[in-house]
Amino acid sequence: MDKIELDKKLNHGEQWGYKKETDNDEYLGWILINKLPKLTFIPKREDYLEEYLYLIKIREAEKRQKTPYHVLIKELRRDVHESGEYETGEDIRQKDNYYFSYIDELEKFIEELGYSFENIKHRSEIDAP
Repeated sequence: MDKIELDKKLNHGEQWGYKKETDNDEYLGWILINKLPKLTFIPKREDYLEEYLYLIKIREAEKRQKTPYHVLIKELRRDVHESGEYETGEDIRQKDNYYFSYIDELEKFIEELGYSFENIKHRSEIDAP
């Protein structure tokens, strides 16, 4: 898939990615890509009892505007994933988040990991959690 088509799908809320090899058969891995939707409202100070909660929401809104492309690299215990149980922190071996401003930056990062948009799959095709 080319990046223009992928960007359209991400804009519609779809999640795409790759199965990731792990060094342990007890774990499954994925690289998942999505685009964070822009917040449709601007947080107001009077809506928050504490100043720090308001500031967290403001920073989140700014981050979504500046770096909407999100990559999650995740490794999860195989038995938990296959059982369909709700995962806990102890079940996750890796959970790294990366954010990018432009799809070109995202594409470069994915290529540095050894993947290509040409072989990207919808999350349902890779049995993503």
